[in-house]
Amino acid sequence: MEENRSFQSNQEEISRNPESSPSEIKDEISRKKELSPGKNDRFLNAPLRYLLLFLFAIFFVILLYGGNEAQKTSNNEVKDWFPKTFPETQKLMFFKNHFGSSEMVLISWDGLTPEDPVQEVLAEEFLKSETDEKGAALPPLVGKVLTTKGILEKLDSMNEKRYSRQKPPKPIREISEEKIQGWVLSRDRQEGCVVVEPSEEGVANREALLEKLYADAIRVTGLTREEIHIAGVTCDSVEIDRVTKTSQMRLMPIFILVCALLLVACLRNPILCFTVLVIAGVNQQIGPAAIYFTGSHMDSISLLIVALTFVLMMESGIHLSNYYRESLLEGGLDGAVTRTVRKGLLPCVLATVTTVLGMGSLAISQVSPIRHFGVYTSISLLAGTFTLFIFLGSFWENWPPYEYYFPGLKRRKKKLEEEALPIKKEESPERTFAEVHFLNNRWAKLGHFICGHYWLIISCAVILTGVFSLFVSRLETNISILGMLDSSNEVIIDYHYLEEKVGGLIPLEVVLRVPKTAENEGRTLLERLELVGMVQRCLKDVPGVDGTISILNVLPDPPPLRERSLTAVSARRIFSRQLEENVESLEDTRYYFQAAEEEMWRVSVRVQAIAKLKYEELLKAIELRIYETLLKNGITYAITPSQLEDAAFLREPLAAMEKF
Repeated sequence: MEENRSFQSNQEEISRNPESSPSEIKDEISRKKELSPGKNDRFLNAPLRYLLLFLFAIFFVILLYGGNEAQKTSNNEVKDWFPKTFPETQKLMFFKNHFGSSEMVLISWDGLTPEDPVQEVLAEEFLKSETDEKGAALPPLVGKVLTTKGILEKLDSMNEKRYSRQKPPKPIREISEEKIQGWVLSRDRQEGCVVVEPSEEGVANREALLEKLYADAIRVTGLTREEIHIAGVTCDSVEIDRVTKTSQMRLMPIFILVCALLLVACLRNPILCFTVLVIAGVNQQIGPAAIYFTGSHMDSISLLIVALTFVLMMESGIHLSNYYRESLLEGGLDGAVTRTVRKGLLPCVLATVTTVLGMGSLAISQVSPIRHFGVYTSISLLAGTFTLFIFLGSFWENWPPYEYYFPGLKRRKKKLEEEALPIKKEESPERTFAEVHFLNNRWAKLGHFICGHYWLIISCAVILTGVFSLFVSRLETNISILGMLDSSNEVIIDYHYLEEKVGGLIPLEVVLRVPKTAENEGRTLLERLELVGMVQRCLKDVPGVDGTISILNVLPDPPPLRERSLTAVSARRIFSRQLEENVESLEDTRYYFQAAEEEMWRVSVRVQAIAKLKYEELLKAIELRIYETLLKNGITYAITPSQLEDAAFLREPLAAMEKF
């Protein structure tokens, strides 16, 4: 019977369109078959739909767990941004393997004098290990603590021995203060500070470290958190994580509320609004969950995956809602979901694929946060599109939105049909209701305008693209802490206070690697110290450098090498012997390392975070200044060819080499 009706319908279609080609008649028949209601044209069968919804609920619980755990792994440490094969990463790992981490936290407050005994009390508290619930000691978060008082007393003692047989050029205390000024002593030498070097556990758990430092400082000094100033590289990533999470927690509810209100205003159906919000909210957790289950970690850029996925899934849900509404008006409730899926599958998949291609292109980036953003956003969108069709299709088939909440749908359809009457139906009597209604819609008029003037619109777009591209070259990257946080942030205020009072807090490390050749072994340790001092002095004059620290800052003044008096010769001999006998103590300072084939001397260059420096130019200036200093003193130094070409003082030697 059903086949007879289908055959009769096809014959009627052919008789109505005798001049149409066979392919046109076939397409029209296929289109009408798709729109014709049928009880068997359901989206999957009922048991399977309920099973999929049950699995979707389990899937949501897993995503929620993974997303919450991923938030705990948030880490914005710059050293993790680049691959291990990157030259800069290898240099950083080389430095860390030999000298440890260069992280430090500087602590001070108004009224802390260099001789204040509270520094030593605070140092003892910092070095104490926390305990767990059972009273067992946890790994220490603090590896080393330096105080102004302790360093001054140690330097005074060493300088007194150094000048025990001769008159010092200045008072002993003044000599000691010169060595630590701008490091652990204020510029005016009136205020002291405490320097904390984190342990490996402290570096891995910076947030707990800072909480301990604040808690101990408040308890020992009796000051408030606002009165205590703490800054350093350790604080940066912790504060960025905190601000990012706080902003997300504050803005996300507002964001969801605005989206919900827009959905209600546009879709005007509780079930449609609810299902679109649910699928968007669930799918936004796919990215963070994938990050957690694949063993990666979140960062400030990865947090954008959540918002991006939410918006794109909501957009796709709205499109499917409109397709569903059209399917209802065209063919009734039976088969409406299936027709919706058929209509929406191709455009949604195409939109997802093009977006994934764009995001996936970020996977070739060498910067880890950018690469992770591209990869995990692509995963989130692909998986989200699949769950979108499964969830919405199953839910709408089980609980039809308009059937449950709008029993007057037929009256609404009649009203819309009356609004569509002004369209000249005689020109196209076979148009469906959805087509007629679409052509009468004011948004459709905008679409017709665009279609009729597409060359003008394309030309304007090309011109605007060309104009805006002229400004691309003026873009400047900025990864400084000042560029990431608001000027009123506590960390920024502390940076300003400590860098103005004491000195720069951003370290740039220079390592002098001296091979253990016969020639170098013939030089005394004192002579090799002179090399370190020579480099340290030349770096102080580089524009942008706020201070330098080396092993010379924790040793007494070495005797002059070129003085030939008997007293000077004796002083050099004694000084050299003491150094040779205490090589292990030199390594404890972490400014000296003795390897099997070479010895390494560390010079830490300090710059200000509050200064807007171009680090590429600064690093280039530092390396060229070192090269110039060593070259003038007859010492060879390895440097890249491109840097040699940029060195003005090497133009004549290079020309001579090329001629040779």
